[in-house]
Amino acid sequence: DGSVIAGEAAEVIDGKLVLTKDGQGLGFSSFSIPPIIGSSSGFRITFDYELNDGPGNNNPADGFSINYGDAQLGELGGAEEGMVDPNGGAIIGGVTENISFEVDTWQNFDAEQGVNISGVAGGTDLQQLAFNNGPILNDGERVEGKITILWQPDVGASFTTTGMNTNADFENVEIPDFIPSDDHTF
Repeated sequence: DGSVIAGEAAEVIDGKLVLTKDGQGLGFSSFSIPPIIGSSSGFRITFDYELNDGPGNNNPADGFSINYGDAQLGELGGAEEGMVDPNGGAIIGGVTENISFEVDTWQNFDAEQGVNISGVAGGTDLQQLAFNNGPILNDGERVEGKITILWQPDVGASFTTTGMNTNADFENVEIPDFIPSDDHTF
């Protein structure tokens, strides 16, 4: 279907997309979906997830994001930071438009750890537009549930999760100056 799986950790195991592997510093991975006609008029994404952390390794890290924007297929992005580099704040891969739905598992109770919506518009980082701070999972813990994402240009972005220690519960969050396109990827 044109989808691209990229990164050293990424693979499909028993029908599940795996993007990280506990205890292994394999870097970023991604699953990219080609443009979908009509996406500029809005979309809904729902999926089941499972996060596992083995006891005794580092704190659960780093997280993941679901993105809609002008990134190239196969772009690895910034994991839990969407299309912004987590180590310097630069926008990744020439992205100028992006909405990011983020789950940040690193450093429980850190100032930015939790769930949020952020974005890029006109090449400018929009920072966090909605944010719930708190742990997603603890050392040695497993969490699972459902993620639901909805975006409509005239309503905004909604992001809900179930099963995490801190869940997303955002509705109708405005994404200022974001320009949608049927050419955007997921």
